[in-house]
Amino acid sequence: MSIKVTKNSNIIEESTNFENFENKNVSDAITLIREYYEKTESLSKENKKLKEEFEEINNLINNQKINAELSEYIKLFQSHKELREKFNSLSSQKQTIEQQLKEKTNEIEKSVQLVEAKDNEIKNLEETNSNLKAEALKYQSALGAATNFQLGDDDKNNSVRLNEDIEHLQDTLEDYVTNLRSKIKINYKKVNKLFAHYNCNLEMKARIKDTTLIKALLQRHVVEFIYENAVKYFEDVKNTDEPQSLESEINFKVNELINLTDKFAKTRFESGKVTSAVPIKIRQQIYSALSNYGFSDIINDKQVKSEHKFISQFKKQLNQEIESYREISDHKKKKKCEELAAKIIREVVKLFFFRLKTQEPIAKWKWFDNNDKIDSIQMTGSWDDDDLENAVVEICIFPLIYKDPNSYSTELQIYTPAKVFIRDDNSFSSEENGENGVNEEKGKESKESKDGKNNKTNKTSKSSSISIGKILKSFKK
Repeated sequence: MSIKVTKNSNIIEESTNFENFENKNVSDAITLIREYYEKTESLSKENKKLKEEFEEINNLINNQKINAELSEYIKLFQSHKELREKFNSLSSQKQTIEQQLKEKTNEIEKSVQLVEAKDNEIKNLEETNSNLKAEALKYQSALGAATNFQLGDDDKNNSVRLNEDIEHLQDTLEDYVTNLRSKIKINYKKVNKLFAHYNCNLEMKARIKDTTLIKALLQRHVVEFIYENAVKYFEDVKNTDEPQSLESEINFKVNELINLTDKFAKTRFESGKVTSAVPIKIRQQIYSALSNYGFSDIINDKQVKSEHKFISQFKKQLNQEIESYREISDHKKKKKCEELAAKIIREVVKLFFFRLKTQEPIAKWKWFDNNDKIDSIQMTGSWDDDDLENAVVEICIFPLIYKDPNSYSTELQIYTPAKVFIRDDNSFSSEENGENGVNEEKGKESKESKDGKNNKTNKTSKSSSISIGKILKSFKK
């Protein structure tokens, strides 16, 4: 028999009443059931209490977790807030810095532009300065050139070139006169008159002739004959526009202009070095042009070339003049010699009338006279240095070219020494030795040939020595 236990007290009471009628076992059972119920009730209450406690504990735990999470969240929120504030602060700082950077960048760009502008200005100033320096240098150079009278290395009239050209002219004169031997007839009558003209106490004869001395005489005559006729040409000034007369007209006008500019420089207050240099520069420039192109072939408006009239006319006179002293029977040799006349005329006229005037001071020339004492510095020729003490000049073949001493040098400045023929009293036989004249003549011809070679050798060595001496002097200056 099962008895259903409920919470209802009435049921329990009925059960209890019922028990009174049951036996003791039933009563015990009911007691047990009651005890069970009470224990169950107690356990239920305890269980409920425990559940409540558990829920409370669970709630507490949950609350603690929530609180912890909340706390963590609060911390995170606080941290986020701080970070946000820092971010906002940094953003603000960033904006400020960016603004400052922008401003600085603008300032820098302006500074860069200013620097670039200054750089450009500096470059322009440097360029202007460079141009001014170049212009100043140009003016200084022009000023220096205006007051510097020394001729450059590339100038045809500098001392070295002048010396070389004079020596070349001397060689050409020798070729023109010839050696006076093979197929050449000498007019001794005219030769002796020419010797007398130069105060040479000599009388040449066919049997006892000295062709080397006659050759020297004719070389001298060629130079002086050209010079004398050139003087006539320059004195005959014609105010015409004919190209043939230009050299004469220019020579006349330049002398007039030099005198006027020299007078101007000396009579004007505070005129400087440049003004004083004008007459010298005019002389150098004009005579340099004349020395380079004077008496050259002439071209007309149609570009047709013709020989200068002075050259074409005078070369015939020169050839006739020299032919009157020595007649060349070999037509081929004669033609070759006569073709040299035009060149010799040009070179002689240019030398004595133009080229020497390009020098500053103007170079001079000097003919040594018969019986002048030999000077190994101012003369060159064929001689033995041991016999110079009493040696004298027989005839001067080519003049000494020199410049007078100046403020830079107290010594005579020699371009080329005079070419002379030394007197040899034993060179000529008297008429008493006529029987041996032919043998002596042959011996002399051999000696002349040797002397001619020595003469050229000595001339070259002395000219080289003097040229070196001039160069050393110029360095000392």
